[in-house]
Amino acid sequence: MWISRSALASEHDVSRAAYRDDGEHGLPAAAGEEFEPLSMAAHAFEHALRGRIRQLDSLTVLLGYPYVRHVVLPWQGGLSSTADWQEYARAMFDDQFGGDQASAHWQIVIDPAGYEQPRLAAAIDAALLDGLRTLAQLHKLRLISCLSLLAAAVKRHKRMLEDDCVLGLPQPGVLECLFRQRGQWQAVCGMRTLPEDTLLDGMAVAAAVSNAVLSPPLLLASGTTADLPRAREAGMAFIHLGAAHPWLQEASS
Repeated sequence: MWISRSALASEHDVSRAAYRDDGEHGLPAAAGEEFEPLSMAAHAFEHALRGRIRQLDSLTVLLGYPYVRHVVLPWQGGLSSTADWQEYARAMFDDQFGGDQASAHWQIVIDPAGYEQPRLAAAIDAALLDGLRTLAQLHKLRLISCLSLLAAAVKRHKRMLEDDCVLGLPQPGVLECLFRQRGQWQAVCGMRTLPEDTLLDGMAVAAAVSNAVLSPPLLLASGTTADLPRAREAGMAFIHLGAAHPWLQEASS
């Protein structure tokens, strides 16, 4: 989905749309593996609300699974430089997403962490990132940042994350889970889901796949406006934190 608003527009003057697989008029279809993110981005840039001075418009890109992948990097006392951590992260990504997802073609970002703390790393296809930069230049947009929805959710709701908890991020056809134990990241998992799957069952599967502990509280952030109702109706087992990013919350109001 995309959301746009001119910096000079009124608070509620928001333009938004979601790509669907039901052939809705005026929107490209997002049909499973045929979904092409750069063509969708180009369509969004063409139809987004713009300001009177286009050169002042800025762009923030939030990517969900599978366009961004995550791993938790256990602490390694022998790694002393950024380059060492990058090499270690590439080895971890190769181990989990090897084959045609070779990390040699990925841009990897590692969140900073304290001494002896595990680190959360994110990877995006470098060609996709370069394509977004090119589209931004063509449309005279300043690309401010490109980060994952999961990283955005962690940043926004950091104070709500307890020492032992699970953060779930449901998205259309996808669930991402970040597991936390004793105040440290334990594991992360992204996977596709079916419409009949419950969020609780999805979290249980993610925990089993990641060899992680499914310990309460079970926290939910929403990846898109379409998932806000689903998260709210998930039941008493969950604590709903809100949208992963403030604009997603605003677009749902």
